[in-house]
Amino acid sequence: MLDRPSHLRTIVVCLLLAVAVLVVYGQTVTFDFVMYDDQQYIYENPIVSAGPTWEGVKWAFGSSHSSNWHPVTWLSHMVDCALFGRDADGVPKPAGHHAMNVVIHLVNTLILLLLLTRMTGRFWPSTFVATMFAVHPLHVESVAWIAERKDLLSTLFGFLVILMYHAYTARGGAWRYVVMCALFALGLMAKPMLVTWPFVLLLLDVWPLKRMRVPKFLGMDAVQSSDAPDRPSTPMRSIRYLILEKIPLLAMTVALAVVTVLAQHGGGAMGGEGADGPTFIERGTNAIVSYVRYLQKMIWPDDLALFYPHPQVPGGVPWTSTQIGAAIAMLILITIATLWLRRRRYPLVGWLWYLGTLVPVIGLVQVGSQAMADRFTYIPLVGIFVVIAWGMGDVIQAHTARIRWLRAAAMAAAIALTIAATAVSFVQTQTWRDSITLFQNSIDRTTNNATMHHSLGLAYLRETDKLAEAEEQFRKAIAIDERKYKSLKKLGELLLDRGATREAATHLFEAMRHGPHDPHLEMRYVEALVKSDQYDRAERVLRQILHANPGCWAYDTLGKVLMTQGRRDEAFAAIQEGIDFARSRGMTRWLQRLTDQLVQFRSR
Repeated sequence: MLDRPSHLRTIVVCLLLAVAVLVVYGQTVTFDFVMYDDQQYIYENPIVSAGPTWEGVKWAFGSSHSSNWHPVTWLSHMVDCALFGRDADGVPKPAGHHAMNVVIHLVNTLILLLLLTRMTGRFWPSTFVATMFAVHPLHVESVAWIAERKDLLSTLFGFLVILMYHAYTARGGAWRYVVMCALFALGLMAKPMLVTWPFVLLLLDVWPLKRMRVPKFLGMDAVQSSDAPDRPSTPMRSIRYLILEKIPLLAMTVALAVVTVLAQHGGGAMGGEGADGPTFIERGTNAIVSYVRYLQKMIWPDDLALFYPHPQVPGGVPWTSTQIGAAIAMLILITIATLWLRRRRYPLVGWLWYLGTLVPVIGLVQVGSQAMADRFTYIPLVGIFVVIAWGMGDVIQAHTARIRWLRAAAMAAAIALTIAATAVSFVQTQTWRDSITLFQNSIDRTTNNATMHHSLGLAYLRETDKLAEAEEQFRKAIAIDERKYKSLKKLGELLLDRGATREAATHLFEAMRHGPHDPHLEMRYVEALVKSDQYDRAERVLRQILHANPGCWAYDTLGKVLMTQGRRDEAFAAIQEGIDFARSRGMTRWLQRLTDQLVQFRSR
């Protein structure tokens, strides 16, 4: 039976949802950027911070910066930089960027309410799903983190695709299908998370649209319940027809998947830092456990963190066979339960929504070194919320005649749950006020988190009176992962600047061993050797560098090292080689500098 339409009721609910979102996330307009992707995306990215320009548009579509290809997201950040201005130091102001995230999240919430109500005719279950989507603590990361604009935008376009798909299935029209494909393309260009959307639309054909002609032996004949409202149905189609209908979307999905893999592989995002990364078996077991961990955090959202270390990275604690077995058993039991309830359709559809939309980010293809991330649940949890909401609707429908207070109890429970989720989300959002607070919270909530120790060290480096704290954090990161070359490099540079040259040289050498080729790191390492009077070693390193990758700075430094040792002729020869190299490359500044250096050497 359909809920009776009431415009006043809808307006009141929408206003309450807006209030809830503003209560939780309105505080973010006073927050700063965080030193975790925000700098690469916005305030240290000159192309983005310059606002929308023709060069910026070409860069957005042609770049895989930050190991991602999401031009729509880049353009969104560019528009924000133009709209919300800069501070006195020329740095973009974060307030407007945060406010835009909040607005998009609110719009997503209202569209979710609209599309569920239209597709099912059930207002109150749809309201519960939209409310949980709006204020669940696992969604804080997607909204409070400016760099996660891609989550919000892709979801916005994804929900609009569903709205247009519903209109297309109900009223037809080739133009509606074309608009749906265009929206899908925009969503893919915001974040690749929507690669599962053709699969999602097929699920919606099963429920609530009921377009799919399901074979009778599957036992999915509709039953009259809250999942089968008394409303006109769309024409039934065969599975083959519905799959062919999604071919254009599948083609775009395959193309985007290829571009994304190339971007992430080229940016070094696949696998762990400085390592080969977990094996497929290790990634698979972590994925199985993560499916269950997300459900656990949905029910009891404690110890939420920006970064959860993968169990197979240095310092990680591998999952035991008992944990893996328990996770497999739970997933199997839930799947069996949804199959047993398949006549009602929504339990199986909601469960498959959850399982399927998590596939791109569950870690079977490892991107980064995290085990899981709160932001990955932004879309998938909608499926679980639907199962809970419509399941409660069935319970009320079946027992309200015998238990008259059941409807009131369910309403009270939903209100209490909303208040609790809002309160937890409000507190969780406060951890995003600045980088130090955010990284320290992750360290406190996890174990052996080398990535967050390193990030906290970087945050302390920005504070001139926190250098000792920065050194401590880099040492903690290295103690957890001795191959963490970024921490080795930063610690070495910090020690070098403080005059501890021999220890600095040791850490910089280890950073070179475990990290990719980095000319700046090589330069700092040679500087540490020279300042610690290790001239022979400095000479060997410089000659190796010049053999593999010659550069003016190496010729200049080699000349100085040789001159310090009294080897004048060799020093002259090194500088002269550098002059010839600079002249052949048209490097006028270095040519002048090396020429002046040669004159100084000869005057000694």
